[in-house]
Formats: sequence, C-alpha cells, structure tokens
Amino acid sequence: MRLLIICMIFSSWSLASYGENLDAEGIVRGTTQEVLNRLDADRELLAADPSHIQTIVRELIVPHFDFETMTTLALGMHRDELSDSEHDCVTAGFRNLLIERYADILLSYHGEAIVYEPAQPIGKRGYIVIRQTLDPDGDRPLPIDYPVNPEQGKLRIADLIVDAVSLVKNYRKTFHYEIEKKGLKQFIDSFPECNGQ
Repeated sequence: MRLLIICMIFSSWSLASYGENLDAEGIVRGTTQEVLNRLDADRELLAADPSHIQTIVRELIVPHFDFETMTTLALGMHRDELSDSEHDCVTAGFRNLLIERYADILLSYHGEAIVYEPAQPIGKRGYIVIRQTLDPDGDRPLPIDYPVNPEQGKLRIADLIVDAVSLVKNYRKTFHYEIEKKGLKQFIDSFPECNGQ
C-alpha cells in the first residue's frame, strides 16, 4: 500500500498545462518534476507544518483525478441505489480519504528511478493508458498503469493499476463488503461528508 500511494505523486498532469503538442509521456515527465520541485521548495514549511502536504496534494494531484467516475466504478451495482446527492457526498468522502492517505505517505519518496512508456489506447471508449515504472535500487521494479479519460482537452485519471492491481476494483470489493454487512444507509453515513443526507 505504501508504494501504491507514493506513486500517486506522479499522476497530476493535463494537456492544458504543457500544450497540445507535447505527448502524454512528456506531460507525465514534466508534471512529475513539478511535484518533486514543489516538495523540495516547501521542505522547510513541511517540516514546520506537516499538514501543508495536503495543500500540495490538493493543488497538484487532486484536480487531475476523475473522482466521480472512480466512485461510480467503485460502487458498482450499488451506484443506482444512491440518490445524486448521496453519490456526490460519497464521492467527496472518497476523494478526502485518498487525500489523507496520499498526504501521509507523499514524503516517503526518496528518489527512486522512474521509467516511462508511451501512451497506448485501451478499451473502446477512447481511453489511453500510460505506464510508469518505479525502479528502486535492489528492489523489484513496480509498474504503474494510469487509465486516463481525455475530456475537454485534459487527461483525467479514472483508475490506478499498480503491479496489475486496480485501485478501483479493490475499493469496489471493500465498498460491496461494507454495504452488504452494514447496509447502504450506514455505509453512506460512514462518510462525514454525508451527514444529513
């Protein structure tokens, strides 16, 4: 899980940020460096105020994830059982859950080598997948696939597949288990963002 979250720091990118003529691999490279530069620049601030890491996550990473799609996929067959407002608050809760986890581990990155592969088409919905591989010294390389949805000139991440394991599918199992065990209402109420729904 630690490596899964560490790799999230490399996934905040958009065509709008780097120009339409730059390929997806170049976008990933450019934004990866932007994130690492920000960590270096804010190192003293982070040491004094560790909660500042959440600001970095929100500014550089969160805007480029398609949390609505991710939540819909994670809910699976239960999506239709939620009202639009319930889906919105679960999406907000899911987003904030991931922000907290990213923030807790973001500073664990210690300069592992990163290898990039060109984007490839995937499926029939116009998605592409971009692969990065973390190649730490002495450890097995870790492939990370980013299925992304080109939307209005941007590449938005709809899942994260680490070493052939899908983040969305893992959460789908967790959500399904919790709904079956606790019931839908208690599942929804477990997200603070859903209080009063």
